[in-house]
Amino acid sequence: MRPLFGNVRDVQRFLNVLPVILEAIREDLALEDLLTLEALRIQTPDVLSKMAESIDALTTVSGPFIGEPDTYGASRTEELSAILDTAGVLRPVVEQALQRLFPASGRYLGNMHYGHEWLRTWRKNRRVAHAAVFRFYLEKNLPPGSLSAGRIQRLFEALGDPDTLRTMLRNLSTAELEYALERLEDYEDDYPQDAVESAVRVLLECWTRLPNRSPVMAPSPEVKMSR
Repeated sequence: MRPLFGNVRDVQRFLNVLPVILEAIREDLALEDLLTLEALRIQTPDVLSKMAESIDALTTVSGPFIGEPDTYGASRTEELSAILDTAGVLRPVVEQALQRLFPASGRYLGNMHYGHEWLRTWRKNRRVAHAAVFRFYLEKNLPPGSLSAGRIQRLFEALGDPDTLRTMLRNLSTAELEYALERLEDYEDDYPQDAVESAVRVLLECWTRLPNRSPVMAPSPEVKMSR
């Protein structure tokens, strides 16, 4: 970030916006990502505008097979080149920022590949490398039926406390419950073993609340619960 600031005035402008943005979305965005994006927004607004138009190029991970054809490779490479061209003399700084904020873009910027398994980690850690997190930053608003990262974290922490978990789940709408089940799967590797039995019992109490539908291209609510 340092090369983005040319003088004390630049630094002051950056510091002036931080309290508001931190209050608004700090809970849902990794702090390092938030600070970097805000520095880019203030000092190179045209670059951030280009980034907002190139979400797929920045966040799409590689397929399961290395070397498989990339239908959109050429167009996404052009989009990333356009972002860097917009940066002008700050091109090296912006390129480094892109590769740190959006590792998946490395397939076009540096031949680095990240597979689908990384998406869970990025979303759990509130990194803009996940498209949903980056869109949240751009829109500053959670989609209907979703929950903040902080509330998901508190649900995870309540897995070993059946009374608290039961109360928290009862206060969720049907859409929020389905979203919570999907997001809790991000914590699969962190589940405390001594919480499994009580958590499963409470979760199964919610089974009858699940919507009765079978999406064509996504797991059904029942599948999310089973997972």
